Amino acid sequence: MRQSLWLPSRRGIQKRNPVEYITLLYLGKRTERTRTLCRLSLLEKEQSRLAKLDKQRHAVKSDAEMRFEREREELGMKVESRVRKAENNRMQLLHARLQRRAALEERTKRYFMQRLTWENKYRERVRSAIQKCNAAEKRRLGLLESKEKRAQGRLLQVQLAAKTASNQRETERSKLK
Repeated sequence: MRQSLWLPSRRGIQKRNPVEYITLLYLGKRTERTRTLCRLSLLEKEQSRLAKLDKQRHAVKSDAEMRFEREREELGMKVESRVRKAENNRMQLLHARLQRRAALEERTKRYFMQRLTWENKYRERVRSAIQKCNAAEKRRLGLLESKEKRAQGRLLQVQLAAKTASNQRETERSKLK
């Protein structure tokens, strides 16, 4: 325990006057009591300051915990939202891919149906052209046959006429002889 500068040491006091010593002892005790009270007061102030600091620390801690919990929930919600968005985007992409595939299949079907229709029409036109050619050939053959028959008929007529004429000449010659 440190003594103040204004109080003399006990040893120095004993060498002096005893009345002075008692007075100083009384004053020392009084000051000691005052010091003790001051210390108690300081101790109480320190304890109240520490209690306030503890309250503040507890408040900050609970505030930090609440903030941490809130931020964790917000992050959880953000993550959940992003997961939902990602799933939604994935579903949209899948849907778009399925639509593109269905559209491609539809175009392919339509193309093959058009091609089949075109080929059927082409075959029909070729068949029709072949039939027309065959009919024209038949007509031409019929015309050729009829021309040939006419020509044969004329030839026969000419031959008959020539034969008849030849026969007549021979008969005339044989009559003339």
